[in-house]
This record gives sequence, structure tokens and C-alpha cells, in this order.
Amino acid sequence: MLTWLWPEACAGCGTEGESLCAACTPGSWLRPRPRSEGVEAAAALVRYTDPLGQQLRRAKVDADRALAGRLAGVWAARLSELVPHGSVQAVVPAPSTRSALSRRGFSVAALLARHAGRSLGVPVLHAVSSRGAGRLAGRSARERRLALQGTLRGDRMVPGTVLLVDDVLTSGATAEACALELLGGATDRVWLVTLAAVDDLG
Repeated sequence: MLTWLWPEACAGCGTEGESLCAACTPGSWLRPRPRSEGVEAAAALVRYTDPLGQQLRRAKVDADRALAGRLAGVWAARLSELVPHGSVQAVVPAPSTRSALSRRGFSVAALLARHAGRSLGVPVLHAVSSRGAGRLAGRSARERRLALQGTLRGDRMVPGTVLLVDDVLTSGATAEACALELLGGATDRVWLVTLAAVDDLG
């Protein structure tokens, strides 16, 4: 007989018994106004200040891959509400900088993208890479855009509609830089989906 050593707990607040309790379940997706050049539409599951968003912050700060994976699973299970079947041809994760990968040991965006690809039944393509922009946390939107200039590079052509995936939508600078690289190739349109957003921009 199989006995679970750890009972199932809410990915948002840790309450035992369910993967996402009613208190942490968002009523709807946040749909920020598109304010990143090249991004046709953007959506986030929760605000960064919500319980699920704070768990994401903990996963990033503590480099907790297991927690990040649980959050990614909860997030991806809801994607079908937002992304109709067959509407995107590929999922592309926003690239992490080398310093972030070195510090954390994994890419949260890539982890989310893997779950998204599985959920939507489309390939995950690492089509944009980073040459390193340093830490963007704490910088203004203008500073982020300046720091990202020339640091992202499109590595492959991705035709059709691309679902760009990142962990947190802050200023939109990273999404914009990625979208412009993709649209400079074979991509027709870019939709952005994140787990969290710094605020409800819509």
C-alpha cells in the first residue's frame, strides 16, 4: 500500500488537502494592456502580491525547483482557459541571464514553458537567447529597456503564432525585446503569458 509521506498542499498558501485552495484560486486571468512593442496580447494568472505570486517569489529567491514545478503545474492546467487549442504553433520561454541560471540552477520561465507545451500539445522552442543584461530587478522600465539593448538574440525561425512565456511581467521590457527578435524572423504574432504580474495593468 502506498502512503504519501507529504500530504498534498496548496501551492499558494500551503494549506493541506488540495493543490490550490479556494482562497488562492484567481477568479480570472489578469489581462494587462499590451504596452510592449510587438506583443499583441498579454495575460497573467495572478498578481505578484497574491499568495501564488509570493510562492513564486520564494521559489526564485530560495532556488526551490520543486516548488517552482508545482506552481508551473497549477499554472499550465489553467492555460486552456486562455489559449484555444490550435491557436499557437509553439511555446518560447523568455531566456534567463547566465548569472540568474548560475545563481538559481534552473530557469523558471523554461520550467513554465515545458508545462505549457505539454498542456497545449505544442513544441517548446528555445528560440531567443541572452548574452546577459545583468540583474533587472529594481530597475525602472526605461533602465530595463536600455540594459536589454543588444543582449537578446533570435536563434531560430519560429513560424506562426508564438506563446512567449515568462515568470513575472514587470515592465514588459524583456517581452518586448523577445517579441521583436521573433517578429524579425518568421513569427506572425506574439502572445505573452506569465504566472504573475506586478500589478493589474488592465
